Amino acid sequence: MTICIVGSSGLTGGYVLQFATKSIMIDRIVLPLRKKLQTEFANVSQMVCDFNNAEQLKAILAETDAIICCVGTTIKKAGSQDAFRKVDYHIPLILSSCAGPGTKTFVLLSSVGANKSSSNFYLRTKGEAEDAVIKHFKGRTIIARPSLLTGIRKEFRPAERLSMVLSPLFNPLLHGAFKRFRSIPAETVAKALLFSALAPDKSAQYLHYPELIKASEDLDLLLKVK
Repeated sequence: MTICIVGSSGLTGGYVLQFATKSIMIDRIVLPLRKKLQTEFANVSQMVCDFNNAEQLKAILAETDAIICCVGTTIKKAGSQDAFRKVDYHIPLILSSCAGPGTKTFVLLSSVGANKSSSNFYLRTKGEAEDAVIKHFKGRTIIARPSLLTGIRKEFRPAERLSMVLSPLFNPLLHGAFKRFRSIPAETVAKALLFSALAPDKSAQYLHYPELIKASEDLDLLLKVK
C-alpha cells in the first residue's frame, strides 16, 4: 500500500509519519513538501513540489492508495487571510482534484465547528475545504474534526499553550453533544487519521472526539495484530 501524507512537517502530520513508518501494511510513503525534512526512512519518498502545479501533483499522486492531508496554519503565521486560505483551503482542493484513479481514500484534518456558512473566517474556510474535497475527490472521504490539539509545537502560541494547560480541567465537564469540544492529543488524532486510511470501511465519515478516540485505539490493535 502507498500512502501520501501532506503536512508531515507539522505537529499532527509528523505523528502520522512516525506511525506510518511502523506499519507493515504500508510499502511506500510519499511526502509532497515545500522543503525536505531532516529525517530519513527507507520507505519514504520526499518530493519537493509546488502546490500550485497540478501536473506535478498528479504525477506524485499517480500510484497513491490513500491521501492524508494534515495541512494547517494560522492567520498570524500566514500573514493574511488570503495567505491562510492558500494553505487551509487551496491545498486540500488541489490534492482532491489531482488524486489518481487508484486513490481510494482521502483523509482530511479539519476542525470541530467547520461550516462553510459560518461567520467565523477560520471555521468557514475549514468548511469550504471539506466541501471542496467531498466534491472533487472520487473515492471515500473521511473528515476529522478535533477541537484543541494538545502537544508541543515548533512555534510558540501563547493563547494555545494556556488553553492546553486549562483543558484538562474542562474536558470532564463536557458531555453529550459537547463532548466533541474536548481537547485531544495530536498524537491520538494522528493515529485516527492513519487508521482511517488503512481501514477506511471501518471508519466513520466524520470523526469527532469519540470517533477519534475509537479510531486511535483501533490503530493500536491493528498494528499489534499485524
